[in-house]
Amino acid sequence: MEAFPSEIVVGEGEGGVRVDLYLRERLTGATRALLRREIDAGHVLRNGRPVRKGDLLAPGDRLDLRLFHIESDSRIAPDAASPLVVLYEDPDILVVEKETGLPTLPRDSSDTRALACRLVARRPELAAIGPPHEAGLLHRLDTETSGILVAARTREAYAGLRDQWRWKRVTKAYLALVEGEARGSFTMLVPVGHHPKSGKRMVAGGGGRSAETRFRSLSGSARVSLLVANLREGRRHQIRVHLATAGHPILGDRLYARDSKERAPRLMLHAWRLRFRVRPEDDPIEVACPPPADFVKAVEKALGGPGARALDRAVRSAPAGRLP
Repeated sequence: MEAFPSEIVVGEGEGGVRVDLYLRERLTGATRALLRREIDAGHVLRNGRPVRKGDLLAPGDRLDLRLFHIESDSRIAPDAASPLVVLYEDPDILVVEKETGLPTLPRDSSDTRALACRLVARRPELAAIGPPHEAGLLHRLDTETSGILVAARTREAYAGLRDQWRWKRVTKAYLALVEGEARGSFTMLVPVGHHPKSGKRMVAGGGGRSAETRFRSLSGSARVSLLVANLREGRRHQIRVHLATAGHPILGDRLYARDSKERAPRLMLHAWRLRFRVRPEDDPIEVACPPPADFVKAVEKALGGPGARALDRAVRSAPAGRLP
């Protein structure tokens, strides 16, 4: 298991965020239960003094984590009873599909309702790859987002892939059904940061971290459009925040489209394609995960035949699994 850092210095542009939300973002693998327990126990110090979970951070604050304990939260419970859709597998990686409504990671060591638990049931060695509770996963998807996830099967592969994600060398493509008519292509280059009070929301601008998303319309009407979103950074809720800021919130988005007149069965966002290298010297791997039936049905209902045909053409260009 990877250890958490002993100290973190809050950088410029990272202030004004609650300490528990900040650590949730910075400490990969730290569950909400773990953070709550350690903060309440006085094991997180800011400039030498114990913090409370609601404390707001300022640039230059030093967070001392030397008292942090992770042992009781380091296990991951396997879930062998639930299905796991494997899109591609080789000695280095395991690429799978996450269904909508399923969390990527468990809340704690007793929670089995997460994609990571299904991974460990299939490949038990993944429990020892990467941070606690992550089962070798290189990235996450929101609970309501469906689509593609990649896990490393060895420590060497994890280290190489982590660097690819860290240095923005991974190309990601999503499908999104959004409100309003979005024609052609457009780019959102707007920072995305933590909401100062809400742990569930992110905000555009406001001293957040740089983020760029490129959008291309596949089909649309005056009310609804089907878009492809391409990005590299992968900030939390990046696509959702950028589309809401552009005036085209994703259908079914209960955080950023509360006033939407359009209805959808769930968040209409699907992680469709990924392109990456396991090691810098390797040939690139591109994998795809076609949208599930509920997504296809929602597109057909919203956009009729033209939308359904546009989606079908896109999916046919990238069938499930590794692409040639």
